[in-house]
Amino acid sequence: MALASFQRNEEFLLQGRRYRFERAVKTGVWLYEDLATGSSETIETEKLLRAWKDGNLVLVGRPSRPAKPMIESHAKEHFARLDKQTQDIVRMRLAVVREIWDLPRTHAVVRIAIRNLWKRQRRLDCPPSSDRAIAWKKAYYESNEDIRSLIPKDFRKGRRKAEMEGEINRILDREIKENFLRPEPMSRRRIWERVIEATMDLNDMRPADDQLPMISEYKVRQAIAELNEYDVFRAQRGADKARQRFRSVFNHRVFTRPLQEVQMDHCLVDLWVVDDETLLPRGRPWLTLAIDSFTRYVIGISIEFNEPSYLSLSKCLRHAIVPKVDLRDQYPEIENDWEGGPPDAIVGDGGLEFMGGAYEALCVHNGIRIVQAPRKTPWNKGIAERFFRTINEKVAHVTPGTTFSDVMKRGDYKSEERAAVRLSTFRKMVTKFIVDVYHQDDHESLDTSPAKMWEMHPVDQRLPCSVEDLEILLGKKLRRTLSHKGIQIDGLRYNSPGATRLRRRYQTSEHKGIGVDVYYDPEDLSAIHIEHESGWKERVPALWQDYTRGLNEWQHRKIREFARQNRLSIEQRRPMLRAKSMIEQWAQEEFERSGKRGRKRMSGQFHRFFSMGQAPNRKLDELESDREETPEPPDELAARDLNAIEDDDNLFFEPTSSSVDNVPSFSVDRDGRRHS
Repeated sequence: MALASFQRNEEFLLQGRRYRFERAVKTGVWLYEDLATGSSETIETEKLLRAWKDGNLVLVGRPSRPAKPMIESHAKEHFARLDKQTQDIVRMRLAVVREIWDLPRTHAVVRIAIRNLWKRQRRLDCPPSSDRAIAWKKAYYESNEDIRSLIPKDFRKGRRKAEMEGEINRILDREIKENFLRPEPMSRRRIWERVIEATMDLNDMRPADDQLPMISEYKVRQAIAELNEYDVFRAQRGADKARQRFRSVFNHRVFTRPLQEVQMDHCLVDLWVVDDETLLPRGRPWLTLAIDSFTRYVIGISIEFNEPSYLSLSKCLRHAIVPKVDLRDQYPEIENDWEGGPPDAIVGDGGLEFMGGAYEALCVHNGIRIVQAPRKTPWNKGIAERFFRTINEKVAHVTPGTTFSDVMKRGDYKSEERAAVRLSTFRKMVTKFIVDVYHQDDHESLDTSPAKMWEMHPVDQRLPCSVEDLEILLGKKLRRTLSHKGIQIDGLRYNSPGATRLRRRYQTSEHKGIGVDVYYDPEDLSAIHIEHESGWKERVPALWQDYTRGLNEWQHRKIREFARQNRLSIEQRRPMLRAKSMIEQWAQEEFERSGKRGRKRMSGQFHRFFSMGQAPNRKLDELESDREETPEPPDELAARDLNAIEDDDNLFFEPTSSSVDNVPSFSVDRDGRRHS
């Protein structure tokens, strides 16, 4: 680095304009000349120093001794960034230059000065020649005493790679790119062998006096070792893995209170569970989690067999928001309380369930801010991901039927055959672990337990205005017209006196009905909630309660498909209820009759048709394939039933009381025979 000072004839740049010091008028005051106009002014030294500190003043030096341009690589170097060996060489050269600085350029005098310097410093290496010392002095002088001029010209030299140049270098680069930078990389020795083989093929076409040299295996290994680690990892493992491996953490989100941010995610638990009724293996359940980022406190969970969806999120949010006052009634073994509440923000990943309009409407209505984490970046939800690892290690992996975390750990362990824990028992196990173990144990990042952290930062209990408001928000949303017949959804009709009053109040003469927003729970079609733009809210039950009680949306659609294919008349209740029972019976028998492999394929979906909204992914006409014939309706109803089949939209209209009273009672067995 060159040094300059405030001296006579020294030039400087002040705010981009060139000046020269003429003389010191007095202590602390300089007279300087504007080189562009020739005018002279005075300035205080303190102002010059302030301008230099602010970066507005640059000392140029004396024009009488123009600086000779240095080597480009040297001009970009900084002495502190040089390696220790190069720094020692520069210091030695600087000591020689200073020793001969005021001496004449006589070789004999310079040699004596260098010899005396070596004796004083007790150096054992050979002293430089007088020619070298004079050359160093000249370079140092011409660079305005810049120490970088003493850096060796070959300080960045490496091993000579003559054999790596030309054709050899191109062959090696091609082999590395094609056979090493790929998902299935060849070994380094195999790369070397292929380079040797390609070199020999080229030598066969070259004259004897122009043969290419054979590269050594060490050179190949050295070339591969010099590759950029990120490029190698990205080519062999993929861009997402490389981004995760070489990511940089600059800062973290800082939280000051509970419920400021909640992370939500799904995990397929490493455990096979069995059906509560049949005790047959049903599959691995999905765990949906809501965990507070500040206290590491789990505020809500949902354990289902459904694939992650908005329904999973809504159940988990409902469990988090609704006070768990009946926890000990449901699980008397639980010893501690379980808190929760609506969060201020939710962090979700790139799943479709976190991007739907229903999820966004739910968050906006409750004042919840949506934080969207980038895809395939699990570290943005590290708290939830770490909890999933904990629940698998401490609950799933120590329970019969576990699948462990990988195939190597599982070995020949038969997870399906060892499955013994029912779904209801697994829910109780997870609840017990969260409330009485995880919340009470000290967390390494908190220096206390999540429960104590929650108690040290109390939050006000916030709830929706009513449970009905919460049910509305967590349900599916549709837009329908409320007419004198009520509201129709998938062939089911809903109506009530409250809906009639709403329609009479806001219906105009120009329209036959009014538009309302409909909210319903896909797991229970027995009732819906409607909301008018005026703010009027009403719970409207289904007119056909015998059929819709305990019915979910998936079951209803499959039953409609069954009725349509078998041309059943839905004008009467009992035939439809019998069809529903027949479907449930056939599905149950088919599931129990299927072999181990069939149960394994069906077990993850079987529960859908019954209590959880899952079922075997088979058409209902396949489930009844063992039937020899379709049962016929009673003779007195046959003609009327065939004429009463309406279009699909009217399959499930409420029957009249007169038609129900005239329906005789009979049952249908497996073989299709009727019994009165």
